[in-house]
Amino acid sequence: MNSTQKVIVTISYTVAGAELQEKVAAAVEHKTPGCEVLKFAYKKEECTFAKTEDILDQYFVSAQMILFISAAGIAVRKIAPYLKSKTTDPAVLCMDEAGRFVIPLVSGHLGGANAWAKQIADAIGAQAVITTATDVQGAFAVDLFAKRNGLRIEDSTKIKEVSARILAGECVGLTTVFPIEGELPEGLQRCAFVNDQTDSVRPECGITITEDPDLTKQFAMECRLLAEPKNLYLGMGCRRGKEADALEAFVRETLKQNGLELEKICGVASVDKKSDEAGLIELAERLRIPFVTYDAETLMTMKGDFSASAFVESQVGVDNVCERAAVCAAGEHAELLLHKTAQDGMTLAVAKRNTVLHFAEENKE
Repeated sequence: MNSTQKVIVTISYTVAGAELQEKVAAAVEHKTPGCEVLKFAYKKEECTFAKTEDILDQYFVSAQMILFISAAGIAVRKIAPYLKSKTTDPAVLCMDEAGRFVIPLVSGHLGGANAWAKQIADAIGAQAVITTATDVQGAFAVDLFAKRNGLRIEDSTKIKEVSARILAGECVGLTTVFPIEGELPEGLQRCAFVNDQTDSVRPECGITITEDPDLTKQFAMECRLLAEPKNLYLGMGCRRGKEADALEAFVRETLKQNGLELEKICGVASVDKKSDEAGLIELAERLRIPFVTYDAETLMTMKGDFSASAFVESQVGVDNVCERAAVCAAGEHAELLLHKTAQDGMTLAVAKRNTVLHFAEENKE
């Protein structure tokens, strides 16, 4: 099993359940390429597991989703001892053996159980039974919004307070320095930053989205969402056989000279012709960041003010490796902070992933 592979666990207890299990597994594998679906079926003729607890002991922490094809009561009793927190528990669902209903039991938003239920139900012609209040009412869900936008919830106990106020028709404030795409959902009011809480016009309850965990509290009852502080990507190219020691020294010195923090680097990228470059692979391992590569066609689609080299293009199929790779890794709205810097057969560029908050697709999943 690949460490980055999504593991889906399905458990059934009857012959009819096992047959449905095969259908569900095929649908999930088709809709979610790269996932591994594990099928545990308990039948009189064939027992593939002795106790449900043996499965949960091994997979409850690592699985992305666990589906019981059984009575809801069985699923609830089996998972009860394993439940820790909505921020860490996997998506757990239950389905009747006739395949009529798919019910998310825990981690509906952060774990994705609601989304899984809808996906499975659509694939096999069942009905997803969603009970989460914000989904039922079509209201803004702060935990789902945080997940979609790659934000970390500082204190998950505040989610309930925000949701309760929105469902009660109260106004909840929102303050952030990040740009917003789409209209704010009903129930949210944009507020400016303040240095204290003397602004009586502000809602009592609010959401603050920031990169700074030490930012002054903005609301009397605040749900704080934190953007990932690691947001810089290295784009690199190098002469074949360049050693990791030289590459690391080049990176460290260049970042220092340009006032960029090594601690904020979250990835290194290059062209696919460098996917087996031992020095770059070792560099990424030393810095404990992923090393990703892109084909020349993808890199050439990047938009920006890049320096171009006809020679480089003749060699690898793209006119600039480091700048384009850095921007590609940083994603949409990337900002090129450091243009191509070259030294002794090595090139380096740095791009920043800028946080943009998306509301347009809220509650349409």
